[in-house]
Amino acid sequence: MSEVPPTITLDLYKELTPTEAAEFRNVSTRKQEKERQEGTGPKYIKVGYRTVRYRFIDLLEYQEAHLVENTIQGAQILGGCAFINSTAESDAECRKRVNQYNAGGAHGQKKRATD
Repeated sequence: MSEVPPTITLDLYKELTPTEAAEFRNVSTRKQEKERQEGTGPKYIKVGYRTVRYRFIDLLEYQEAHLVENTIQGAQILGGCAFINSTAESDAECRKRVNQYNAGGAHGQKKRATD
């Protein structure tokens, strides 16, 4: 007689507390609070004057929307070049640098085709 593997059941509409949601996302509750204030985090439910809940499905959708394959793509999701700049470089200068990188110049890692 073969053993039946366990079935996992997820309630996608389960409401999580901010602490549970932060733990799932591996961020601090303070970061999550800041995201709510700035409107940059996952959707949430305002239950009362001070009570907030996160639906599991909204956390999954937020994660899915923020999947990236490289740093440039990540910067585009998070607000463009200004996000990855640690200097006062203008957005135009940053885009020029990114284009140079993609073309293989200015210390870019891409190899150019040889004739």
